[in-house]
Amino acid sequence: ALNREKLSAAQLETAETFQFDYVSAISDPAREAADLGATIEYFEDQPPAIVESRALLHGKPALASLKLPDPHVPGRMSDRLKALRILGREAGSQLIVEGWVEGPVALAADLRGLNTLMLDFHDDPKFVEDLMDFCIATEINYARAQIEATGNSNLTELLRDLPEASAIGINEGGTTTAVRGSTALDLRQLGPNNTRVIVNGRRVQLTGNHCL
Repeated sequence: ALNREKLSAAQLETAETFQFDYVSAISDPAREAADLGATIEYFEDQPPAIVESRALLHGKPALASLKLPDPHVPGRMSDRLKALRILGREAGSQLIVEGWVEGPVALAADLRGLNTLMLDFHDDPKFVEDLMDFCIATEINYARAQIEATGNSNLTELLRDLPEASAIGINEGGTTTAVRGSTALDLRQLGPNNTRVIVNGRRVQLTGNHCL
């Protein structure tokens, strides 16, 4: 969780040993909260954890003074970006490189404390709305930075790099069954509206009535 070189090396070795088709820079849910100033407890043999009893937003007025974190400045967020650069360089042409951001409610709970946040939903919806706006903006910025760290400038370029995407597997501005003008992705030439289910390494077959 604190060493991007070890994280990257472990991911690459695991993918090779078990024939995974992806590597990941996920380590723990505390990176964004740490860079925002939350109290984090680190352990020898388990992931870091947020200390809820010392929540950063124990007092609601503290939200107004929080600034969006810059994922490029030294800190735990930038460490994940550096891990993604390593993984992208070493395996990006053969494997999916996966980043990670916290969901807005998850980050809000990290900053406010889960139990307190649940009460806020009932007691102070406006505060929760403001907190969610902050968390969403934080994670959108972080997601963009992670995509760029893999060597791509947008999501479509990222999808083009997937080894599972066929040569003509991405249809930009086309029409799918869901959204007109969307970007459709065809993985493993199954078609943009299909996917494959694997259970214990075996492909699941449909029955006559199309039920598993």
